[in-house]
Amino acid sequence: MEFKNTKKRNRAFAYMVILLVAGALGALGTGTVYLSRILPEEREKFPTIEQQIILRVGQEKEVLGLIVSPTKVVSDSRCPKGKVCIWAGTVSVETVITVGDKTETITLQSAGGPQRFENYEISLVKVFPEKGELPVETSQYLLTFLVVKK
Repeated sequence: MEFKNTKKRNRAFAYMVILLVAGALGALGTGTVYLSRILPEEREKFPTIEQQIILRVGQEKEVLGLIVSPTKVVSDSRCPKGKVCIWAGTVSVETVITVGDKTETITLQSAGGPQRFENYEISLVKVFPEKGELPVETSQYLLTFLVVKK
């Protein structure tokens, strides 16, 4: 391709650079790791994989090979919405976790850190709805768990 004009040549060069940069960014992707797209022999290259799940008390879901089942809300000491409190409070949830034939019952707290089980870490990262003047019914709780597979 021959350009008689320097301005046209510079414009063509700029377009090529833009296309190369866009292609490189597209090749990088979003950084999300999907287990279904990773070959088993390649999984050790990804030391941790994490996923969030939202459950109600009594529901059960498998995530990254770990079965999570919150069984009851033990306590909810959160500060009611619209009130001024010295401490924000926490929600404690009794949760049954299972991997293969191993089962354990743990208590997770919304303000607490993760708990380890086998090669997993699980934590309670969000609780909905906010606490109000009236107590929250057990069936209303939406619990967000973070599961990390090591």
